Amino acid sequence: MALSNHFLFFLVALLFPLANCEECIRYSCSGRNLTSREKFVQANVQNILTDLTRRTPMAGFAISVYGKEKETVYGRASCRGDLSSSACNSCIKQLARELPKLCPEHSGATRWYDDCWIHYDTEEFFGGYTFGDYMILWNNHNATEPEKFDSTVRGVMAGLTEIAVAPGNKRFAAVKAQFDRDLIIYGLVQCTLDLSPTACSRCLSSSIELYDEYCKFHEGCQVLFDSCVWRFEIYDFLSKPSKSDNYGGSKLIQKHGK
Repeated sequence: MALSNHFLFFLVALLFPLANCEECIRYSCSGRNLTSREKFVQANVQNILTDLTRRTPMAGFAISVYGKEKETVYGRASCRGDLSSSACNSCIKQLARELPKLCPEHSGATRWYDDCWIHYDTEEFFGGYTFGDYMILWNNHNATEPEKFDSTVRGVMAGLTEIAVAPGNKRFAAVKAQFDRDLIIYGLVQCTLDLSPTACSRCLSSSIELYDEYCKFHEGCQVLFDSCVWRFEIYDFLSKPSKSDNYGGSKLIQKHGK
């Protein structure tokens, strides 16, 4: 189903350039509201996060299940495909500490960092891609040659999708593409490892449909789903910290229900 056909609730945060992009919305609370009698669900959430913290750094990805019947919680964690085990460990640990505090009364949640992300829910979601809540962040600056830049970015992202789903590439691809003598475009795409190559390609292709509305002509943009993410910039975010002060807009899009 096309993204435009979903019944969406829009929460918009149109921000001036930020001193720190941690102020941007980078998490979503989803699922049903937990009652005081659903302590087992809350306990299983903590069990999921503990298990994901322990196992994700081993391969950069892990899924976990705790509980039974309506109390079952499903969790999934991913680190960026080129991240070291120690860096993955640090990223996932921080996410796991924060997420229960951000969404203490919800049965589902997603939290994204540049280098890792975690999603959990009481509804099973492994192996597929669904358009639940997703996050978009765009750079505050426009390209100086917008039409040429746009064409180059589209080619870069399409090429990365083909590379990511090729055998042996673990649903991840990153590239540096020369735009002109002085400018390089850096791009990245990634799907969670439980997605098949076909599902990964569809997830990335569907998320890239958002390009025209939010990312066109901007010097950088990120689209973050719980099953796949993609990003492009004109600085080397693959090896250097993000220039978060350039991010002047963010949007969290939430669906009612699953």
